[in-house]
Formats: sequence, structure tokens, C-alpha cells
Amino acid sequence: MSEICALVSIQPKPGTDPSGELEEIFGKLVAGVEEKDRGVPGYAYFRGDDGHYRVIERYESSEAYLEHMRKIDTSLVRRLSELADFTAVEILGDPDEEVRAAIEVFGPQYRALVVGVWDQSEPGSGL
Repeated sequence: MSEICALVSIQPKPGTDPSGELEEIFGKLVAGVEEKDRGVPGYAYFRGDDGHYRVIERYESSEAYLEHMRKIDTSLVRRLSELADFTAVEILGDPDEEVRAAIEVFGPQYRALVVGVWDQSEPGSGL
């Protein structure tokens, strides 16, 4: 099993108050991960000076990624897609074919690890 990460870029649609409902949805999605998911040592939303967001999702395995997708509150994801556009999805690592098929709708770019150091001794301590 190899760890995979997702980097997702989110741009609020015109007229959307980013600090309102959008960030409330982010909070609910994070709470859902904390409550329901296993094998997810990192899941965080960041707001840039330009008002766009980046999500960093870290999964211990393809199985953990798929479990997350099965447990996520789809009504929150639907509402999020009404308020914002997913402008880029990058997958770092080597997810299995089932993950690739499940996220193909987002048009992800895949990036294989070349070399690096990634502390996996204390899951959840990285962010």
C-alpha cells in the first residue's frame, strides 16, 4: 500500500461569500472526516490572498481514499459545487485503478513520486 495525496484547487463562483456558507461547508466536511474516516492523516482547506482555496487530502492507501469517497456527505459536495468550481485536481502518488476510475470526472493530473522524505511516523501531525 502506498500513500496518496490530493491537491484540489477551488474557486468561489461570482457572488459567493467565501467566508460564509462556503467555509461552513468546508468545516462540515472536515468534521465528517474526523468522525467517519480512517486512514486519513491529513485533510485541510487553505484560503489564499486571492480568495481561492486549496485542499490537501492525505490518505494512507487507495483503500482509505475509496472509503472516504463512500462516506462523504454528498449533499455537502453538491452544495459546494453550486458555490464554487473545482479548477484543478492533482493526485500525488500511485492510486490504484479503482481510485482513478472514481475520480476521473474531475480530470485529475497524476504525479508520481520521484524522490523525497515524508514523515509517516505520526499520522495527523503533518499539518
